[in-house]
Amino acid sequence: MSITNERVLILNKGWIPIATRSLKRAINMAYTGHARIIDHGTYEIFQWERWISERIPAGGNDACIKTPSYDIMKFSVITLSNYSRTPSYKIAFSREALYNRDKRLCQYCSRKIGSGTQGTIDHVLPSSRGGDTSFENCVVACLKCNNKKGARTPEEAEMPLLTIPRKPTTMQVVLSGYWRDEWTKFLRK
Repeated sequence: MSITNERVLILNKGWIPIATRSLKRAINMAYTGHARIIDHGTYEIFQWERWISERIPAGGNDACIKTPSYDIMKFSVITLSNYSRTPSYKIAFSREALYNRDKRLCQYCSRKIGSGTQGTIDHVLPSSRGGDTSFENCVVACLKCNNKKGARTPEEAEMPLLTIPRKPTTMQVVLSGYWRDEWTKFLRK
């Protein structure tokens, strides 16, 4: 996985999760002093210079990033140096937010959307019958299932939903569809 695709959890100064960013962006933030690196195992905090001098990767290309000057051990959590207020999230309806909430899975057949499978937004109660465009009435569906369901409800089409559509949680917005096991202890239930 490239450093532009690998994700890092961003915590504010009070260690509240506020976003995820690419490893490349997180390295830039740590290098410029805007963030400090957290060892997810020990909770120890590192400035950039200390991280690259003390955390020498032990073998394996997956554990490090090779540069002309030195090898950098990868990390998965950083905390911002100066940001201490608690963020407020306004969760607006969007295609991206809906796809993240539904984990890019068709909510009728559980087919993964992307890589050859085209996805659509399906209105559970069809808009032609008064259904609104909201998190509570829309789901991700593959083209095949959306066409099969047509202008019927899931019950009428005998196509049960995998999950009940709800507004995404703040954590779903923060994580933006990404997850790493080492983040678990930093995320509040």
